[in-house]
Amino acid sequence: MIALGTLSVSINPHQPVKQCGFIQQTQPVFTVHDPLMLRLLRLDTPQGRIIHGVYDNIGLSLDQAQEVRTALKALFTDPTEVVLSCTHTHFGGDPHDATYFAQLKTTTLDAVQSMTVHPITDPRVSFVSIPFTGVGQSRISNHTANVVLDVLSFYDGNRRLATQVIHNCHPTILNGDTPFFTAEYPGVMVRALETRFPEESFQFLQGADGDISTRFTRKAQSIEEVERLGTILANEVERLLTQPLRSAPLTLKTVSRQMPLVHELKDLDKLKANPNPSPRELETIAIGRKVLENLKPRFHTLPKEVELTAVHYGPYTQVYAPNELFSDYLKVIPKSRASLVCYSQGYAPYVSGLEELPLTYELFTDTYSAATKTLLYQTLAELAQGD
Repeated sequence: MIALGTLSVSINPHQPVKQCGFIQQTQPVFTVHDPLMLRLLRLDTPQGRIIHGVYDNIGLSLDQAQEVRTALKALFTDPTEVVLSCTHTHFGGDPHDATYFAQLKTTTLDAVQSMTVHPITDPRVSFVSIPFTGVGQSRISNHTANVVLDVLSFYDGNRRLATQVIHNCHPTILNGDTPFFTAEYPGVMVRALETRFPEESFQFLQGADGDISTRFTRKAQSIEEVERLGTILANEVERLLTQPLRSAPLTLKTVSRQMPLVHELKDLDKLKANPNPSPRELETIAIGRKVLENLKPRFHTLPKEVELTAVHYGPYTQVYAPNELFSDYLKVIPKSRASLVCYSQGYAPYVSGLEELPLTYELFTDTYSAATKTLLYQTLAELAQGD
């Protein structure tokens, strides 16, 4: 028997806490503009169980994600895989705050224990992937990025039950001085789709967005612009969902790999300057230099391995990585049957591809060696192949 369940619960901070995404966010806030949510999808099959939680947050640390995953797996006696992802909003509560992380962990455990699953008589799955630059594009001048929109849906026969939307664009329309919590444009999209399809559950998953944001597509840094771009994304998802989609039988298989890492500090001053940077790019490069100086004393503590997970839903695959991967890694992901989801199973910094780039903010915490990046390409390609 196959059964599916979904649940959404609030993760609004219970007390003031600082936000999580920008260097200037140093003071606690308590005002919530729109709800921060944990959205859960649980799928039980004869092959095993998967629980996928998506937080409106910038990202849990590797250790925090492992702690919550271990606690969730302990709730069950049969094989259970847990995937924890984040939408990467920069305006959630800071998970480094011990009190707020304890709230996230308790909320997650309570929610999973309260979930109910319902049998599916004809379990099926569909997948569609298209290029889409309606919300964001490359945020690095003179650089081309691969911006895609993927939609994975779960069915009982012809009745759609749950959908995961995977899009690779940073949710950073607002500026770092925003004095309230918000799920940013992913939250707008999910709420719009839940209104239009009230019998269905939705999750937003962040793709390989290391080099992609709204920097050159947004008209302003305002909540009105958050609503506008979130609605544009919702409209495109609705268009995809209302066209004929071919479905396939749903099964479940999970695979995880521990990939060794070799780090190196690059001499960024040897890189060519961008010939025509935007004012925001110049501002972030200055911030990057500060971030790098903070990283140098901790260089020896960088992780020596990273976990990569693949979930095969019949013919369709999702590959999960913690890093802010550049969209160049999508070239090893079969776009007709697989997605690459970042900010999953923990959070780790930017990883650019092997191509040469001008000096840009994203490179200041990009410590993977060329050999490690090559291995990453190979590992992602292998995981994406499915059965």
